[in-house]
Amino acid sequence: MKHRHIALFTALTLLCGCSGNTEVSTSSEAVTAPETTAQLITQEPEAPAGVTDIAYTTEVPTDTTTAPNAAGINLEAGDWTKYDNTFKLNGTWCDPEELPVSKLEYQLPEKFLEKDISYSFANGTMYLSARNKVNSTSLTNDPLEVWYIDLSTGEEKLVYSGQEGDIHEYVEYAGEKYLGIERVSGNGTEFVVADALTGNELYKFPTDYSDNICLAPESGAYAVYDTMYVSGEYTLPDLKKSVDAIFTLDLLTGKIDLFGINMSQPAYGSGNLCWQEGNTITNLFGETWGTNDFDCINIERQTVIRNIKGSYYTTTEVQSYADVLGFKTALYWTIHDFPNDFTQRFIGETGYSVYPYDLYFTQNCIFSVWLGDYYGKSDKLLLGKFDKEADNSQAALLSIPDAENVTVYADKNAVYLMNFQTGNVTMYSGAEGDQGRSGTVR
Repeated sequence: MKHRHIALFTALTLLCGCSGNTEVSTSSEAVTAPETTAQLITQEPEAPAGVTDIAYTTEVPTDTTTAPNAAGINLEAGDWTKYDNTFKLNGTWCDPEELPVSKLEYQLPEKFLEKDISYSFANGTMYLSARNKVNSTSLTNDPLEVWYIDLSTGEEKLVYSGQEGDIHEYVEYAGEKYLGIERVSGNGTEFVVADALTGNELYKFPTDYSDNICLAPESGAYAVYDTMYVSGEYTLPDLKKSVDAIFTLDLLTGKIDLFGINMSQPAYGSGNLCWQEGNTITNLFGETWGTNDFDCINIERQTVIRNIKGSYYTTTEVQSYADVLGFKTALYWTIHDFPNDFTQRFIGETGYSVYPYDLYFTQNCIFSVWLGDYYGKSDKLLLGKFDKEADNSQAALLSIPDAENVTVYADKNAVYLMNFQTGNVTMYSGAEGDQGRSGTVR
């Protein structure tokens, strides 16, 4: 293998017309973004119901680096670091313990690992649903338990216990104050909203709420502050035709209103909320993108992919091809803190034939992305924090043990790594100016 590397280097040296004696820099200075052209996506959807005066113009950065040709191969000479074969960072590398974020580890108790569980995270809290495990010979209708676990203290709070005989329960975690449950029993299907602090039921609605409103929270429900957005169907009064719709539930008053029709699956996303309209995902800023993983825009020798769901800021991947060298992917995030400002910020660029997976970006500019091969196999997680004023990042490349059992989540404030086999949770968080701290909770 060493001889092949030497031969390849010699060939590339001859192609570039170099002597082979050029000194390689090991500087960790920030790398500039690839040269780009202003390529606009001319999607101008009508503003969703309840949203007005929001302009939509989003620039997609596209790399215009000259493709390899008979004159030689452009190796993009510049400052290089030991990680550049994996990722060339716009910023400076550091050791994991030097990251300007807080790290906290929590170990889920064995009593939960012995049950069938599902979980979510928000605001430093683990939301856990648990039932006794179902064996291969019988089903169980054991009551569902919902626990809130404070990751910083390990405090466990049982906030809801299901009723005997309930056939099915779907839980929507509505933040620290509210809990939404779709409950199916012998009496029909109900949508219950409970106080997460006391467990007391606040509101109870039949899912067939009225002649023209049918609620379906299991198809999507998400709470932003004191409003929950709930999937369902709306029957148009004049046409007597039912269409997908999203309804708002005022969690302070219990009032239900129509948010918009031809919408479904509200979820956490760019700007706090996103939803599906037909085959596209959109948000309050009017940004749109396809719902399928293979939806992309092809521009010359490049592929552009945008992600609106699961991240507080919209992220963009621009994949460029270079023949025998394969491809590389430039990563960007879109700042939208000010009206009509959709500026793209450059995070960095992968090495050749390195695939980025699950890029998440929090409101306080902590970001994470898996870096792996075509099949998604990797134990390398890029974790960093972007400095808006300096327009670059400080980041570390983490080696994650047992990575095949680890799932990454993100909310507005933190990135969470959950090992679903061992029950270990690692949370990376931090406010502006946080110098980082570490802790372990068991």
